[in-house]
Amino acid sequence: MHRVRAAVVLLSAVALAATACGSAPSAQGDGAAEEQTRQVSHVYGQARVPADPQRVVVLHTSAVLGTALLLGVPVVGYPALPYADGALPYFDDAKLAEARDVAGSFPEPDIEAVAATRPDLIIGTTGFVDEAAYRRLTEIAPTVVLEIFGSTPWKDALREIAAVFGEQQRIEQGIDRFERRVEQLRTALRGRAGNTTVTLANVRALDDIRIYTSDWCSGRTLRDVGLVRPPEQRVDDTIKLSIELLPRLDADVLLYFVGSSGTDPDEAGQAEARITSHPLWDTLGAVRSGQAHQVDRSHWFTCTALQAQHLVLDDLERLLLDGRP
Repeated sequence: MHRVRAAVVLLSAVALAATACGSAPSAQGDGAAEEQTRQVSHVYGQARVPADPQRVVVLHTSAVLGTALLLGVPVVGYPALPYADGALPYFDDAKLAEARDVAGSFPEPDIEAVAATRPDLIIGTTGFVDEAAYRRLTEIAPTVVLEIFGSTPWKDALREIAAVFGEQQRIEQGIDRFERRVEQLRTALRGRAGNTTVTLANVRALDDIRIYTSDWCSGRTLRDVGLVRPPEQRVDDTIKLSIELLPRLDADVLLYFVGSSGTDPDEAGQAEARITSHPLWDTLGAVRSGQAHQVDRSHWFTCTALQAQHLVLDDLERLLLDGRP
């Protein structure tokens, strides 16, 4: 059986190799006099950003930070995650060794901490920067705020982020390599898994068990590799359950992760222990067949970074092709 192995390190080194970059409708220059800057449209207006920023503060924990790192953008500040000491574990710590935590009262930025990094560009999303904070940040450096999540497919979000840096072509290469890997895995699973149904669940509390459908970033990838949902899960919205409704999790394969970026990991872990020892848990077909697998929340939940999506594919290959837990 062909194995799909595409290391994130290889992605960075090959797919994101330096190339000449085209312009995007939202990012354009205004002639030779301003060739060192680029005009960018964003949710709160316009910003003239440096063409080659050297000190960037990123006010977002996954896609924006991940894209900046893949593109080799020097990051001097980012918001550390709650209940964690730093960034998501799938990011290269070496690239963030000198960067400062600017989260403040998560997810709101600490304006003074941002200023202390002496940035030449600030980029964030509306989930981290409201309009009042934006006005204060513009007094420090050119600031771009994107509204790219919710209904925005994660690949389109990456394209918008890359456009701020003028790096559309390089991120497109990275997306193309990811999509080729998806197609390879889809082909391999077609011969092995057939019409396998899958549930993707998030255990947060006894009364907060969530099924993430194909609208979720990692849920989209499950769909793209050819896995299907049970009929009652073929909806766009997240489904919220309590422990009494555990049978609604059932599918051929159950993938679940514990907690989220904003939940106390100890409390979520206690809930998971009670749920997986509940009599209803053992009635699930996926549990009885050994196809209930706990996966890492860091890339299945915060899955809008390209690095995270490759790890999702790694997990699917390991669990569904190799049969390794």
